[in-house]
Amino acid sequence: MRSRALAIVVAAVVPLLALGVVIAQRGDSAHKPARLPILASGGAENATLGAARADAALYPYGVIVYKAGPNLPALDEPEHAYKVVAPDDAAIRRLADAFGFDGIAPDGNATFTDGDAQLSVSPSGYWGYTRQSAGGSVSSSGVAVACAPDTDCPTPPTTVPQHPADLPSQEDAKATALALLQRAGVDTNQANVTVDDFVTQWSVRVVPLVDGLQTEGFGTSITVGENSTIDYASGILGHLEPADEYPRMGTRSAIDRLNKGEGFIGPRPMIAETGIASDTASATATGASPADGGGVAGGPPDSAKPAEPTPLPPVPPCDGTGAPTTFACDSPLSEPPLGTIPPPAPQEITIVGAEGVLLFAQSFTGDEGWLVPAYRLTTSDGIGPTVLAIDDSFLLPPPGASDDLPTGKDSGSVDGGAGAGSDGQASIEPANSGPPEAIQPTGK
Repeated sequence: MRSRALAIVVAAVVPLLALGVVIAQRGDSAHKPARLPILASGGAENATLGAARADAALYPYGVIVYKAGPNLPALDEPEHAYKVVAPDDAAIRRLADAFGFDGIAPDGNATFTDGDAQLSVSPSGYWGYTRQSAGGSVSSSGVAVACAPDTDCPTPPTTVPQHPADLPSQEDAKATALALLQRAGVDTNQANVTVDDFVTQWSVRVVPLVDGLQTEGFGTSITVGENSTIDYASGILGHLEPADEYPRMGTRSAIDRLNKGEGFIGPRPMIAETGIASDTASATATGASPADGGGVAGGPPDSAKPAEPTPLPPVPPCDGTGAPTTFACDSPLSEPPLGTIPPPAPQEITIVGAEGVLLFAQSFTGDEGWLVPAYRLTTSDGIGPTVLAIDDSFLLPPPGASDDLPTGKDSGSVDGGAGAGSDGQASIEPANSGPPEAIQPTGK
């Protein structure tokens, strides 16, 4: 009887101990991902763009507004980021030898040269190859026929460009490109390979998959010309190391960020120019055109007395008491010009699909790269924009910029303490959750 009671107690205690282990493990998973030092637009730098979207007068070409379509997947599960470790000397040597630069040393700019062929490799792993004598002009099989000036010239048999006789087949061009990458030590087994017809050349694109996800901005492009010669090529050399796992915001939140002009990789140019609008407003106030030299009309240029502004012509009233007009009273041409053209209505585009991808982003210094979670959106017309899937709180501000993130943010964001060194600056930490099941490096 006593042993039976003991067995009951043990049976009750063991599940409780297991539950305690689970709770302890969940408590240990509160690690906040390190903030990434990548170039991405967002926050204060897009304030002018946000104002332009709010004030259509500053956005003269109209605004595109994205909205979520029905059944759009959320895609809000966490996803790993990856650091692209720059290639070492051995990896660069393998790449150079694959292009035929055997025995040739690079110059001070990491450029290999052999006749008209050049290969350059940047510290971050970007590389580019070109041949100065590479062709690329489009040929035509049309037949030139001389005809008299007073007669109709016959139509040539065809004007459709034809492949040169020495151009390899599409499959042979693909095999040539893949063989080159394999000689360079790049794994091409886990990749999407596409071939585009450039008439006189084939363009082979090799885009690697990482943990089953598509990548963007991380592929290799190889142009194969006549006699299976490589004319141009570019890509990124390096191997991947798993970084932290980051919570994704969900596709609907990403669309909201897209409408604010945020969530893009790299610096974004200012779209709305306010100087012209300011000049126009000033000219409207003085009654002169900005082209009139600052609104001064009449008098010599060195006149000490500013001239009176040119008044606008009177507009006939619409009550029948004024001079007749050829415009209807409700016509916009019957109103005085305001100096601006009404913008078109915002264009609304529906996002009908989305997929999670890993987007390549460079660091501030340009000497390292990252693959970060992003969404590749699809519209009813095809591929749409790609936008970051992680919150701005997971991004470090550029050097010299103020970090306006408030302290004490929720558990889904970073408070600046994760990965902080003795100088208070955040640093990139390795993930403590372990690497994903399998990744395919791009060459080591």
